[in-house]
Amino acid sequence: MNIRVLRESGGIGDIVRVLPVLAGLRAKYPDATLHAFVPERYVDWVRRPRTADKVFDAPNHRWSTRRGRLADPDPKKWPYLETGVVYDLTVDCYCPAYRHEADHPFDVWNDRIELFCAAAEVPPSRPQLPVKRNERDAAAAFLEKAGIARRNGWVALQPHSTDPGRDWPHAHWAELADALSLSGYGVFWLDSWKTRCADIPCPGVARAPLNQLAAILAVCDLIIGPDSGLNHLAGAVGTRALGLTCSQSGAVLYRHYPGHRYAQPPLEATPKGCRWPCLWKRKPECVGHRLRKAGKTCAALAGLPPADVHDAAASMLAECRVVNSEWGMQNESVLAPTIEAVRHVQESVPRGGFVLDVAGGLARGARALGIPLDRRCETAWQIPHPVFDRAIHEAALFAVPEGDSAEQWLWELFRVLDVVGRLYAPPEIEPLAKRMGFHTWKRTDTWARYEKRGTWPKNLETRD
Repeated sequence: MNIRVLRESGGIGDIVRVLPVLAGLRAKYPDATLHAFVPERYVDWVRRPRTADKVFDAPNHRWSTRRGRLADPDPKKWPYLETGVVYDLTVDCYCPAYRHEADHPFDVWNDRIELFCAAAEVPPSRPQLPVKRNERDAAAAFLEKAGIARRNGWVALQPHSTDPGRDWPHAHWAELADALSLSGYGVFWLDSWKTRCADIPCPGVARAPLNQLAAILAVCDLIIGPDSGLNHLAGAVGTRALGLTCSQSGAVLYRHYPGHRYAQPPLEATPKGCRWPCLWKRKPECVGHRLRKAGKTCAALAGLPPADVHDAAASMLAECRVVNSEWGMQNESVLAPTIEAVRHVQESVPRGGFVLDVAGGLARGARALGIPLDRRCETAWQIPHPVFDRAIHEAALFAVPEGDSAEQWLWELFRVLDVVGRLYAPPEIEPLAKRMGFHTWKRTDTWARYEKRGTWPKNLETRD
């Protein structure tokens, strides 16, 4: 059997998110001949996991000779696709994300990992990009030689994405760099330009070759950046990331990177008339080229205080273990539910009901208490697509506090889904629950049960 996987264009994040497709196809068809077509600068990365038998370079920057997003992969029109091999299966990773994101401008609930893997009919997984030991050693030596002492750990900052509508203001980055340096970390910025980050008070690394860039991230303790490819690359090399997101949902972006976290602007700081996530349907003044011309960034994301980002980063750096058995670790800061709370869920949710388990707290608590779960239960970062057409009735939302993430998780779920049912959460969630239309049904010292009937207001996220 001959299989080809096509992703002829895109940046770092797109190529990294194709790696699970190749891994899934190799597992599903171990004896098949697997060919991949990617932009020439990423060929070495796609070869590294050794899932593809051969990787062909595509003319990424030659628009006149590159296939369009919705064009059929015809070798007669696009000669670089001609290999002399007759393919039994073609997995086109060029257009599925484009179509989904264009069709759901305010409601992009499927990450590109899932969209690409769905096109290949393989399960989604975390991307993995091997980095050799000598490359890590060379990257560490490079940072030391550049005057970036490791101190308590290396923290990389990526101030710029390809779109200013995803970016945080430079003044905020400068304040964050100062705070992290004072906290004892070796802080530096990463950018594709040599002078663009000159006003950020820390050393920088500009225009690093791709393999060196991957190795630098592999020796870092944390990278902080916007919705951009380096956070995906960090996840693939095993480094944690803190994403500053607004134009797209952090819950969606980092669903398959269990060590990653995200920070979003406080809901009360949202500018009047702003509706986010808004990546595919922005107001005219927020379109990337207009922001770039005006020298501005996302007004909503500007409402995210540097102090909040520093606190989130400090918490991540202080954690000894991350949430995910795949990484062999588990986060101790997530509170386990009481046996009373677990039993309430079991007794109250109908057998046909569906449990959305925020941060996986219910499942972990049930295992720890030896209580078998006999209801359909999904952790929030593994909600299956298409999420029952974005309507779940008679569902239980089970929230576990982890700093402010429980509130943000609930907001994400409420914004995207139409849910009628019960919410089990700590009492401190009550203001948000009431705001979402719930009323308190039962309350103890440590847990509360909230209920709501009817339908969700669809414009809940809009500020007037």
